[in-house]
Amino acid sequence: QEEIRTKAAPGDAGKANWIKLMQDLRSGGAFDQPDRPEGKAFEQVKSMGPAAYPELVKFIDNEDIVLAKAAVKVLNTLTGREGQMPNDANKGAIMAEWKAWVEKQGK
Repeated sequence: QEEIRTKAAPGDAGKANWIKLMQDLRSGGAFDQPDRPEGKAFEQVKSMGPAAYPELVKFIDNEDIVLAKAAVKVLNTLTGREGQMPNDANKGAIMAEWKAWVEKQGK
């Protein structure tokens, strides 16, 4: 059984296995512990820089609210923003807000 690894070089958000990364990040914490899956995944996402933001934003509207919250926690940590935590009622609006913020950064 081959372990699921992303074949992407650090920094290549387009080739990363985002499902695997988000599963590792789903706890929403321990980002600063490189010996834990959360820490490894966070470092990989962090190495991608702003290219990772649109990928993370896609998960805010995920049917699994735990993944949605983890995506916002990672975005907050990477950007220094204080984005509101999503719930089933507001995740669409929060996703739209982050999408607009990310687009503004690219200008």
